Amino acid sequence: MKPVLFQCPHCNYQSYVSDSEDFGYRASTLTMICRTCSSLVEVLIRAESPEQDRLLRRCPSCASTKVSPWDPLTMPCPKC
Repeated sequence: MKPVLFQCPHCNYQSYVSDSEDFGYRASTLTMICRTCSSLVEVLIRAESPEQDRLLRRCPSCASTKVSPWDPLTMPCPKC
């Protein structure tokens, strides 16, 4: 899936997001809000490799587990 640019009209925060669950050969990601670093990130939600289990449901930027799914129609900017 091609990333879409999210830009907040209030604070100009920008992030490229998938906008929905994205599937790869051996993994799936979902755009989520990280409550620790206040960013939109693509979080690994499924993986076939046991080596990737430690990365499941963690922010790829700060490794926090305080992530929640983001819906572009109902969720606000993570920085605002």
